[in-house]
Amino acid sequence: MNHDPSRPQTEGASSSSPETVDMSAVDPLESEEGIYVLPEDSGVFMPPPEVQAWEEQAAQTAIMPPKIIFPEPRPPTLVMPEAPAVAPVAVQTAPVEAEGDFLEEEVLAPTVPTSAVPQLVVPPIMKLERGEYALLTQESAGRVIAKAPDGSEVRIAIYARGADVTRALYPHPMLPNLIDAGEVDGKILIAHPKLEGNTLESAIYEKNKNVVISTVVDLARLNRYLHARGFALVAIDPRDVLLEPTRLQRLPNVHKIGDVVGAEAPRYGAPERAAGHKINGSEGVYTLGALIYHVLTGQMPVEGEMLVSFPEIPGVPQALTAMLSPSTTRVNPSDALELCSKLEKAMEKRFSWVLGTATTVGINPDRVTNEDSVGYRTRRSTGAAHNDTIVVACVADGIGGMARGEDASQAAVSGFLDYPLSEVSPQAAHEAIALANARVIGAMEGKSGGCTFTGVIADGDKIALAHVGDTRAYLLTDKVEQISEDHSMVAMFVKMGIIPAEAAHNHPDSNKIMRALGSNRELPPDYVELREITVPANGTIVIVSDGVWGVFPPKEFEVALLEIKQPQDLADRLVRQAIERSTSDNATALVMKLEARDPI
Repeated sequence: MNHDPSRPQTEGASSSSPETVDMSAVDPLESEEGIYVLPEDSGVFMPPPEVQAWEEQAAQTAIMPPKIIFPEPRPPTLVMPEAPAVAPVAVQTAPVEAEGDFLEEEVLAPTVPTSAVPQLVVPPIMKLERGEYALLTQESAGRVIAKAPDGSEVRIAIYARGADVTRALYPHPMLPNLIDAGEVDGKILIAHPKLEGNTLESAIYEKNKNVVISTVVDLARLNRYLHARGFALVAIDPRDVLLEPTRLQRLPNVHKIGDVVGAEAPRYGAPERAAGHKINGSEGVYTLGALIYHVLTGQMPVEGEMLVSFPEIPGVPQALTAMLSPSTTRVNPSDALELCSKLEKAMEKRFSWVLGTATTVGINPDRVTNEDSVGYRTRRSTGAAHNDTIVVACVADGIGGMARGEDASQAAVSGFLDYPLSEVSPQAAHEAIALANARVIGAMEGKSGGCTFTGVIADGDKIALAHVGDTRAYLLTDKVEQISEDHSMVAMFVKMGIIPAEAAHNHPDSNKIMRALGSNRELPPDYVELREITVPANGTIVIVSDGVWGVFPPKEFEVALLEIKQPQDLADRLVRQAIERSTSDNATALVMKLEARDPI
């Protein structure tokens, strides 16, 4: 690289971390009666890492959720305003209903005469705590759509039991916001927002295994959350579970651990529920296992019958055997969550990287050594839930005009590759490039010298990039995206609006850089560009020195990058084309293609 050795003042670049949810913003409010009232706007959705950390902290510190004010029981005869002449909807609440205490789910044939089954009439006007709601449509036995006092449509769910169970559920980010509540004929009515979207039910019947298992992991966290508070998740209706993010349209069926319940037979329900039993907290584990079994085999597990063959995926037989066992040997919710998380990892696509490199001293008679260096190392992490290829790869370009540019680039590459990889993260990439910088300082032995540098750490489809100077990194899909920023004088001119982007190619100051390894013993804050990227399946990462990209007009280079799909062929072709275009510099290309395959 024929760079000007001058060192202009470096420019800084600040970055902001992604916004996170402050849980203090949803603390319950204390009412005049001295009990807690759930704030109206408390239904925030936290990113999954915060959810898990918050759940674990709550479980460890035994933080109980706030009490929710429900109305005092009213007399059987409700005082209702005059309502339009709309026929009331009769809802049957048989003791053998499939959803247990809730009125939702498939209802089995009654075992008592119909005349003996109590009837609940949903009136055309429902008077809840905050106002009156007009019945619009009946969605199912336990849900209606109603018009709220503000004119919006809400979903009202009907429950057999109220405040004690609801307090165990709230606050939790997977649950729908609680808008209002009231009581009709001894049944609790709770108004939720009318949520729409794809459901777990559709994912099961579309056999979308990864989506189903990922959603079950979220439900397993909810199951553990409830178990830590003395409650059991005894049934889940997949029609109530919305996807991406996982949210429930209504509250799930929950019982206190130790309650004795009558015979119930919901879909995906534990077999012991068919005969009535004492709730022990493992019922939800069976339900989650049954959901996974259904999507993987297309069948429902049947008590007393041998389970059909499991798909040959590590972790599947172990997880389902443990979760679908009889209640006396079934795993607890915490262990079930661990099994489901491992299974989710086992179901992920398998990734491997295919690499190719090419480098040349070029055809400039004044350049007798190649000051570019390129290198990579790979290792395969194998195991029941992880067998992706882990890659560390980089390109360095020694600064021309300074002493021992080739020594600087070689030292940087060896330092980056020697970093003891433990994770793929911007922090790890920064530590690796800091080691590369220290190696450059040592190799120079007090003389002036350095190199530009671009390196990546890849694990599966995740890469962390560290970049300094004007070597470049690109992401190729069906288009070309430059994923590194040039630290050069010309790039600064374009950024400041001094010259248009079209004028950057072949600009007389194109050889002047603003940052390089070896110019500082300690890398200043924001000196290194760090990025974390998820690469799509069959995506390609290309890292090139300026001896390659600098001889192409931008549009022509994009065409060249997309011409060839195989990594080694593309690397060879880029370097060969650079020579054909009479590059006066060394030319180097490193190409990494991500190949993905399903575990089945």
